[in-house]
Amino acid sequence: MSHSPPLQQLYKEPQQRQTVQVHFLRCYLAPNRGIELATLGEWRSVGCFAHLLNLVVQDSLKTVAAGEKVKVVGEFFKRSAQAQAYLETAQNQMNLPHLKLKQECPTRWNSCFDMLERILKIKDAVISTIALTRSDLNIQTVEWDLISKIVPILRAFYEVTLEIRSEQNVTISKVLMCTKLLSKQVVQQINRNQHPDVAVFLK
Repeated sequence: MSHSPPLQQLYKEPQQRQTVQVHFLRCYLAPNRGIELATLGEWRSVGCFAHLLNLVVQDSLKTVAAGEKVKVVGEFFKRSAQAQAYLETAQNQMNLPHLKLKQECPTRWNSCFDMLERILKIKDAVISTIALTRSDLNIQTVEWDLISKIVPILRAFYEVTLEIRSEQNVTISKVLMCTKLLSKQVVQQINRNQHPDVAVFLK
């Protein structure tokens, strides 16, 4: 049986003896224990910044119908060997790189960006193949335009996520810096893009 005092007591007693206020507390405990400590000690839990970024992107993509259509197209090519063969033939004829479409996975960070960036790289081959195999899945010109505008925005989140995940322990100052950079990028894209769906995506 453990005789250690409660976590709250361990961390609040020093505060009662000092005039220095604790603003941030680095926690090396298991995730759930860290949340418990933050709650009991009346501190704010920052959580996983990379995970938060992924949730932000996932939530924003719900407003983009073109993103859902790209998912359906990707699933079609994954299930149909014939369609995949047609796609490879089209890539050969158009001198495009031999690439397969990627699928978005909610639990895999940056998969939204990977999916949309990949379909743009082989856009012409995809258009040609869909016209021959499943014309009902055709992605309209306005939707391609929207995807091309969203990808640079997602790339900023992609790069920040890679930067964050490359470090074992991310400081609060770095989180704040990355947040400011992303906010600046979003504001610039809002001012630059006149596409109404881009504005909805960013907000």
